[in-house]
Amino acid sequence: MADSDDLIRGEQELADKLGAFSEMLNDIPSLDTKLRVIWEEVYQNAVKDRAAANMQMLSLISGANLAGSGTSYALELETAPAIVKYLERMAKSTDQLLDLARRIEDHMGSDDEFDEDELYNSIHADD
Repeated sequence: MADSDDLIRGEQELADKLGAFSEMLNDIPSLDTKLRVIWEEVYQNAVKDRAAANMQMLSLISGANLAGSGTSYALELETAPAIVKYLERMAKSTDQLLDLARRIEDHMGSDDEFDEDELYNSIHADD
C-alpha cells in the first residue's frame, strides 16, 4: 500500500514540477510554440529519468541491506555496478536540466550570471 501511495505522490510531485516549469516558460513572451513544446519534453524526460534511476538505485540498496549481513560483501560486488549505472543516469539527467537552463537563459538574453548551484537547489527543493 505504501508503494502505491509513494507512486501517486511521485506522480503528483512530477505534475507540480512540470506545471511550475510550464508557468516559467509562459513568462517568456518571445518563446516560439515549437521550442516551448521541445523544452517541456526535455524537462519532463530528464525529471522522469532522474526519478526512475533514483527509485531503482534505492531499491537495489534496500534489497542489498535486507539480504543479510553474511553475504553483504558479495551483494556489494553484485549491486555496485548497477548502482553506479543509476548514479550516472541521474548525473546525465541533471546535466540535461542544466543545459536546458542555459538554453532558456540564452533565449531570454539575460545578463545575469548563471548559478548552477541555485538551479540545482531549486530542482531538488522537494527531495
